[in-house]
Formats: sequence, C-alpha cells, structure tokens
Amino acid sequence: MIGLAVSDMDGTFLDGEGGFDRGLAREVLAEAHEAGIEFAACTGKQCERVEELFDGVWEDLWILGDSAARIKRAGEVRWEGALERGRALSILADLRALDPDPTLIACAGDTAYVHSSTPEERRAVVRRSYRSVGTVEDYEQVPGEFVKLTAYDPGGRSTALKEALEPAHGEHAYIIDSERSWLDVTAPGIDKGKTLARLQGRLGVGPERTLAFGDTLNDLALFERAEFSMCVSNGYQRVKDAAHFVIGSNKESAVLHTLRRFARAQTG
Repeated sequence: MIGLAVSDMDGTFLDGEGGFDRGLAREVLAEAHEAGIEFAACTGKQCERVEELFDGVWEDLWILGDSAARIKRAGEVRWEGALERGRALSILADLRALDPDPTLIACAGDTAYVHSSTPEERRAVVRRSYRSVGTVEDYEQVPGEFVKLTAYDPGGRSTALKEALEPAHGEHAYIIDSERSWLDVTAPGIDKGKTLARLQGRLGVGPERTLAFGDTLNDLALFERAEFSMCVSNGYQRVKDAAHFVIGSNKESAVLHTLRRFARAQTG
C-alpha cells in the first residue's frame, strides 16, 4: 500500500510552460487522499511559489522546497536547513568570480534575493520559481540565514561551475548541477533524498510505501528512498535507467495519471 507519493516539479509534474492540468490535479489528489496517499512536491522552487501554483487546487500537500532545504505544509514551515553564513558568502563571491555572466539567487526564509545589477529579463526567469524576490547591492545585506544558493547560467555551464567550487567548498556544502543551466547549493547533508527521509520519518511511511517521480539527476536521491520510482519519458537517460518504470511525458500529465492508477488500485 502506497502511503506517500513525491514528485519533482519542473520537467516532471509541470508541463513545458510551467503549469499543469488543474482540474485533473484536483480530482486525482482527492482520490489519492481518499486512498490514504499523502502527496509531496519536492523541488528547487521556493515553497511559497509552490503554494501559489497549487492555490485553489490542493492545499493539503507537503512541500519539500528550496532544493529540499525546507519542508512546509498548510502555510507552516515544519523544518528548515541553513548554510553557514560565512560559507554562503564565500561561495557567492567565488561564483561571481567564476562566471562572467551570473544570475545568483540567495534564498533566505520566504524571500529570494538577486543582485541589483541583475537585468529584468533574468529577474523574470527567477520569478518563475520564487514568489517573493528582493534585490541587494551586496549579498551581505541578505537578512537571516541562507537556506539555498542558486546560479542560473543560460550558457549551460552548471557542471563546470560545480567542478570549480568543489575543491574549496565540497566538504562544507552540497553542490548539485541539477540541470545544465542551474546549479544549487545547500548545507551539507541536505538533498532531496535526505529531506524525503525526514518526511517519511514524520509520517511513519518507509521507502517500501513510497512512490517517487523525477526527470533529472538530483531526483536520483528520491529514487533511493522509494520502492516505486518513475521517470517521465522526457527525463535524462541516466534517470530512466535508474527508475523502476518509465512513464509518459510531463506534457501528458503522466504523474497524475500514474498516481490515479495507484490510488484506484488501493481503493478497489
């Protein structure tokens, strides 16, 4: 019996336009709830942005947001990890030196901060993943704790950036090239799999009762914590190879249709 379904968002649950079939989602998530299946979104997006996406569709979901550095449900933060502040500022400085054209996002609590020099077209990209976006003249002005750092590089150099950062920072932060143009940095010991394990412990649901959906390399950590792993057909080949099953594409609402089959199998 499945007790928890967890899905990546971009490229997996969300279609190519960053949306989803809201009517179908409302029906399927209600069926999953009736079957005793909790639903969780696990994503690099800000928790508050996910709340915005699901507003009017389903309020009773768990959000493992900000690259799994925060857990939120029903408007309440249930857990949050943080980078050591000095380390975060050092990584940001190194990223600015490494990348001649960076868009650096520093996430603190419910707000993401970009440098004041960030052009408007890049800020528009940032707002797709963050509901609240502020600007600073210097990242030292970011208040509170840094829960995540992100570098957006439309040139697709995230892997090169990761390799350049790891010698100095790899022991003190979790650095993942989640996609070709996106690099995420969280505190050491924080990744999608470990945060999923926190939620599983809270719910009393083990891997044997967990269903996971993904498409990119950082979703492999989810698969390690799920007996039933599904990669969408548009996913990376390495992720398809690791999954138990390959399903339809994100543009076909494959996650929702698969979740519906599991829910209906449990309710008979």
